[in-house]
Amino acid sequence: MTLRFIVLATALPFFSDPARAELQFRQTKLVLPAAVGQEELRGGFDFRNAGTVPVTITNLTTSCGCTTAALERKTYDPGESGTIIATFSAGERSGHQSKTIVVQTNEPKDNVYELTVEADIPPVIVVDPRLLVWNRGVPTDPQVVKVTYAGGKTYRLASAVDASGRFVAEIVTTPGQNAPEIRIKPVRTDEGVLGVMLLDFIAADGARLQRSVLMRVAVIP
Repeated sequence: MTLRFIVLATALPFFSDPARAELQFRQTKLVLPAAVGQEELRGGFDFRNAGTVPVTITNLTTSCGCTTAALERKTYDPGESGTIIATFSAGERSGHQSKTIVVQTNEPKDNVYELTVEADIPPVIVVDPRLLVWNRGVPTDPQVVKVTYAGGKTYRLASAVDASGRFVAEIVTTPGQNAPEIRIKPVRTDEGVLGVMLLDFIAADGARLQRSVLMRVAVIP
């Protein structure tokens, strides 16, 4: 055996590819479609073990108790694929929602992956307007806030209360309409004040939902 062959044979292990695991996700952000009144949204993050040794997903954590992440199994051989099922419980939430899922594996390095679940949930109750303004010194005439129910679910407006006591509300129900209107006015307008009117809605099944209206008596220079 020549010296050249010995050196080459000794160096070969250092240049060969080491055994490795490599988890590859098809996408790391998932936008879930949402309909009015839909209580649960679900989607999947597809992945594949592109490495040469098995990979084990050791932990799945979510940023909110409203979101869960589930796997069919934890260990995947080279070339095998799987799906992390993300389930978001919308409940009474509305508007833009963004939640994260952190995936940890037994890979020796780069073993933490962050996935994002997003959804735009249409509101089941629309309150308009959400801001009322009176100028200082004007009469304390009421302004009207209209309520609209969406998704076929009807609520009862149980109360409309401003904790500061500086604004009062009257709930008015019109025959033939399933949603009330709220007439809000300040107790006085001789000084600049702020208030928040909390609206407490109750559904037939007992579910409660709150909305708020911001009120202000503005000081005009």
